[in-house]
Amino acid sequence: MSTHLRTAIATAALSATLFTANAQSPAATGTWWHWMNGHITREGITKDLEAMKANGIDNATILNVYRPFGSQFKAFEKYVAPENMRDIDESAWPVAKFASPEWYDLFRWALDEAERLGMTIGTANCDGWSETGGPWIAPENSMKGITYAKTLITGASELQSLADGRMEIELPQPEMKANFYEDVCVLAYPVGLKRAVTLADVKDLTPYLDAKRGVLTVPAELQFSILSSEVKRFEVLRFGYTTTGQKTHPASPEGAGFECDKMDTTALNLHFAHYNADVMKAAGRHCGKTFSYFLVDSWECRLQTWTKHLPEEFARRRGYSMLPYLPVLAGDAIFDATTCEAFIHDYRLTLGELIEEYFFKHLADLCHANGMLLYSEGIYGGKDDIPGCDIMATYKYCDVPMTEFWARLQAMQNPITSKVTAPFNHILPQHAALLYDKPILASEAYTGAAIYSESPWDLVPYANQAYSEGVSKMMLHSYVHQMQDRGPGFTLGIYGQAFNRLNPWFNESLPYWTWQQRIQEQMQGAQRCADALIYIGDCRPANECKADELARLVPEGQKYQYINAEALAETQVRDGRLTINRPHLKDIDYQYIIVRQSAIDLSTMRRLHALHKAGAKVCGVKPVASLGLLNHAEESAEVLRLANEIWGDNDFLPAPEVKREVVFGDKADDSRINYLHRKRDGKDAYFLANMQDDKELLTDVTFTREDGRSAVLLDPMDGRRYAMTPHDGAYRIKLRPRQAVIVLFGEEVAANASYDREVLTPAIVETLHITKADGRLSFPSDKDIKTQKISELRDITESKNPDIRYYCGVLEYDLTLALPEKYIGQRLKLNLPALGATAHVWVGDTDLGTVWDPTYALDITDAVAACIGQSKKGQCSFPVKLRLTNPWRNRLVGDLNQNRGDKAALCTSPGIEKYGDIPFVRRDQVLIPAGLSQGINLIVMEK
Repeated sequence: MSTHLRTAIATAALSATLFTANAQSPAATGTWWHWMNGHITREGITKDLEAMKANGIDNATILNVYRPFGSQFKAFEKYVAPENMRDIDESAWPVAKFASPEWYDLFRWALDEAERLGMTIGTANCDGWSETGGPWIAPENSMKGITYAKTLITGASELQSLADGRMEIELPQPEMKANFYEDVCVLAYPVGLKRAVTLADVKDLTPYLDAKRGVLTVPAELQFSILSSEVKRFEVLRFGYTTTGQKTHPASPEGAGFECDKMDTTALNLHFAHYNADVMKAAGRHCGKTFSYFLVDSWECRLQTWTKHLPEEFARRRGYSMLPYLPVLAGDAIFDATTCEAFIHDYRLTLGELIEEYFFKHLADLCHANGMLLYSEGIYGGKDDIPGCDIMATYKYCDVPMTEFWARLQAMQNPITSKVTAPFNHILPQHAALLYDKPILASEAYTGAAIYSESPWDLVPYANQAYSEGVSKMMLHSYVHQMQDRGPGFTLGIYGQAFNRLNPWFNESLPYWTWQQRIQEQMQGAQRCADALIYIGDCRPANECKADELARLVPEGQKYQYINAEALAETQVRDGRLTINRPHLKDIDYQYIIVRQSAIDLSTMRRLHALHKAGAKVCGVKPVASLGLLNHAEESAEVLRLANEIWGDNDFLPAPEVKREVVFGDKADDSRINYLHRKRDGKDAYFLANMQDDKELLTDVTFTREDGRSAVLLDPMDGRRYAMTPHDGAYRIKLRPRQAVIVLFGEEVAANASYDREVLTPAIVETLHITKADGRLSFPSDKDIKTQKISELRDITESKNPDIRYYCGVLEYDLTLALPEKYIGQRLKLNLPALGATAHVWVGDTDLGTVWDPTYALDITDAVAACIGQSKKGQCSFPVKLRLTNPWRNRLVGDLNQNRGDKAALCTSPGIEKYGDIPFVRRDQVLIPAGLSQGINLIVMEK
């Protein structure tokens, strides 16, 4: 064991009594519960829910999904290539088709069992996971897209003359999908002018269209206004709309259908009356209680570019008709660039507003009217195929906003390494949660491939990053329903970790979820703090900054909070600092505000100018123009005039030098430590996490906003609280690799011990590294493997017996450890530098709980004192029992090298056509060390 790791061993005791699940706690971990391909059983439901509850998970979200590649179950036998693995005959497996009486009976059974266990259940808002729709949505109620056809007329000779002087033009019908199409208008405009096209040049010919014949009949008098000496050519555009064809996915054959129109409450009402109402009816007495919410997953239904009433909505909201400008949407920039860009902005803005109001708000209203809550991942931003929304506003109406993060583990490496994305992928939900007073920000957690290799220690860096960004409730992705008991069982392939009862370490995972719960208890209901405000901007969609833009705008190490126009209108200046005038934000202030776009609304510019006059620091990009088309020139001039009073001749004002909330003694720690400051009820909590994989960190931390109040450090690993002592205004903090702590100010709960004495300067006498110990090793997960007598602690993957070498499951060690007589009466700690995934520890009859962190040490002083006895002169010994678990990977690799017949693992295919073979389960893959591969450390400390 290295010196730095030896000295990094934690000094707090770990008591099994601390790891008791808190029933119905909003801070407890939840999970998504995917029901795959109709393979659902009552027995499996009961076992799943009982396993969740036993491990501290008291909330599950049912997502009924169908994945063709997910149904390809394989037995790993005589492996040559994936296609040669023996298919499992699914024909005898039970299938409950979605929305059938059998399916609803199983759904009710799940609710009954959840009620018995004190759990709550939710469901996705449709079959599959995206987004809202089903077979009850006809094309006319589906998401719609604008479509058009162009006809170029080069002269009167191309027109078919009628006897009365009228001219006929044959117009092709624009694209039609699903046998659905409606006309919008027909426009004509001149082509090849030596000047810009004006509105007067655009002729509305809609009244002259015979849609059935596809013929446009132009009156003689109108021909002269189209064709003239100046106009030799003109283009006729026939505009209409059809369905986008977007369907729910990955839905079952019985539940798949068109996505409903997201800009029409009539379509959403229709969906709610079918799917949601039917599910609530089936829930019966559980509705609004055990069955408590619907979930909207992240926006994956792409763009909707039209709805039936869009022209009327546009005119009402923007103050002018959009129809003459439709050629711009057909790619014909017939007006000057400024006009085209301003119209496109107004168009996107209108679409976004309709989706915010008629989908997200209306869906929340429908849920609330029926006593249900709404969980929503809203729209993340950062993509090209998202609507022009104020993205933060899409979270305004839901009860629990959600984000997501992926655990992209490098499973091909040994040891497995994490690849924590920086910055966090989807951050706007966190910022919206603050603005709209959402006490809980949940997250789809650890999404990633079911690599069969991960352990809690591999996942914790991703959790630390999520907590440092404001997540306050983990929703595991995913627990897939297991209808049978042969593992690893059902997974989502590349889309979700294998959190389920067939994963050996999951059944020992309560301490990890309890670690999460302790952090979440401090996070929920607390408001995230920051140094600066960033105005998200008036362009649509209102996305977060890219990394390079953020680096230019915000000084390194400073925290920021996005605000939108709604929040900006309520922003005020108090003693030179910015505050948002909302009750839940009365104690939060910011030092300056950043503008990031050179084009903004005039109302925004006026608000920024007023804040500047009131003493606020305004910086960033200088606005020079307005965005909307109506009165564009006049408003742009006013924007520039007001901006000149703040920016002068500068195009950019850098952020001012300010005192950061948190300052580390070593500047390099800015990149090593993730932190977040939250405030609740006059109390302040600072989450700090060492993001280094294998290095202890000792740093001096100055909390610049704290003055005079005592500090308490909470270790979420065991719940212990330590009184902290400042030195020259700074607090010295020691963090083990990947360790997270929370520093609390204003906390009235008494501390358990002194942080300086117990953690910073522990009196270690000696660390005894034990690699030899007499005992027995048993393999409860495989009854065919006999218990082994052992005298040394080794990696079981080195065994010549393939059943042991590839073993997956529970390992039980019964050992006798020797302790030099001179150390009797000293404080003792036990550390397992390699433990597989989890290790449950007993010393004698004392249950010391389960550990998952290989850098953590258990205090075994009292347990040893209770059972120790003289074994021979100069030596004493005591019994230790260890119950270890390890991931599935080694067993799967073994099954590719052995023919185990009916004992072979059963799992979803390791590869799918779209992505190829998943490479981390293959015949020659490196095995993960298993068992006590690095021995045991006994740490002797002064009394």
